[in-house]
Amino acid sequence: GSPTAATPPARPPSGAVAVTEGVTVAMLALEEVRVTVLEDGRASFDGLLREGESVSFAAVREISVEAERGGVLQLSVNGAEVGVPGDPSAAYEVTFRPPQEAATSFPSPGEGDPTEEPDPSTAGG
Repeated sequence: GSPTAATPPARPPSGAVAVTEGVTVAMLALEEVRVTVLEDGRASFDGLLREGESVSFAAVREISVEAERGGVLQLSVNGAEVGVPGDPSAAYEVTFRPPQEAATSFPSPGEGDPTEEPDPSTAGG
């Protein structure tokens, strides 16, 4: 009989600290964009992100992201993919908070979800 190696459950890399309290945000710039990030109200980043550059932030209470325009930042919050929010013709601001607070306020699927559908006339352009 050959020994079978038990596959360990997927874990974050050993360098990553599992945050039980707080919020983490990772962003990837799809185009060059000026971004300001506040961790718990203190500016921790203010500058240009180059195309393909990625940065991540961690805070205890909240992380605020202000970009000069939307549609150019791919966001992940607490390891969950958010997508590329915002409108390229307008500035984009968002504040992320720890999941403990937010968990109760998410709308249940199918109930008047406020997320905007992409405009088909601008798709594929």
